[in-house]
Amino acid sequence: MISQDDININYLASEIEHEVPRTYRDLLRTANLSPEEVRALHRIRDGRAWFDFIAALVTTAAVPVVYLSFPGVLTAAFCVLLTIRNFNCFAQVAHGAGHGKFLSNGRLNDIVGGIAAALLGFALKGHALSHQIHHIRLNTEEDSDRIWGRPEQTTAELFRMWLQDLLMISAIKRLLQYMQSDRKSYSATPWRAFGPGFFLGKLGQLLPVAIVQAAVIAYYWALVGPEFYIYFYVLPILTLYPAQIRLRTSCEHCFEAGYEPRTAEERWVSRSTRANLFERLVIAPLLIPYHFEHHLLPGVPYYNLPMAHELLEQKGLKVPQAPGYFSFIFNRWREEMRLRQGAAAA
Repeated sequence: MISQDDININYLASEIEHEVPRTYRDLLRTANLSPEEVRALHRIRDGRAWFDFIAALVTTAAVPVVYLSFPGVLTAAFCVLLTIRNFNCFAQVAHGAGHGKFLSNGRLNDIVGGIAAALLGFALKGHALSHQIHHIRLNTEEDSDRIWGRPEQTTAELFRMWLQDLLMISAIKRLLQYMQSDRKSYSATPWRAFGPGFFLGKLGQLLPVAIVQAAVIAYYWALVGPEFYIYFYVLPILTLYPAQIRLRTSCEHCFEAGYEPRTAEERWVSRSTRANLFERLVIAPLLIPYHFEHHLLPGVPYYNLPMAHELLEQKGLKVPQAPGYFSFIFNRWREEMRLRQGAAAA
């Protein structure tokens, strides 16, 4: 792990070399961030990290308590939304830990990241590898996040793929991706060729997941009954959680309607989102909307991304932003309609 004293502008250049295309690297060099600014961006804030992780644990523990206190349909809906928020918080923790940028202590970083990943049903190592592939192969056939849609997909295709999410297919595909830990043999589509041998040697990595999930089941069992673990935990993580990831990913990486990239570099499309209050609370907590900044500066901890945004804007590098997750999809659908009408009229 690189110490804080070693972080400088040369590290910044090498950090993005394989993850960001040349055109954006040139823009970043033009921004001319000083060594002090780079050091500030990469500073790990343990207090903030621990607060976010513990808060997610507390709100996760609160779900069955809330339902036990106020049973009913509306409370159940609230509990599901709170659970989705919790999953997204743990995903951000695991994401930061996978980059080695959540806690300054490397061992604690891996332990906390591993717990967060286990609460989501997967191993941290597999998640970190898959996410690295996403950064390096963004919007290509090898992009691991392509399970959330092709960048050129239409909104009609997006709606059809949401059905796959609700049928739990996407969650299973994601788990199969995360069961891979070898960079050389990694496949973005392991379900196309896996057999019984695929699982050999991989079940061990799921042991921490089984232990953590057993603890969650026991907690629900003691408070409201094991069936509510299914209602408030298992079903959301297998259905609604993947569906909202697809919404976010489509907003963050889809091409604009009518956009046709001419080169491999032009396929590198990433944008941040001016999320509304509901989006920030439920589907994009812990500064998830600062997505362009993360892809441009992948080593910056998520809690420093607002600082990165301000610095980039001050340096004259305009950050591409969507007006909101739902708004982006609606505007894209409307633009597709306009383009189709124009083509028909011609």
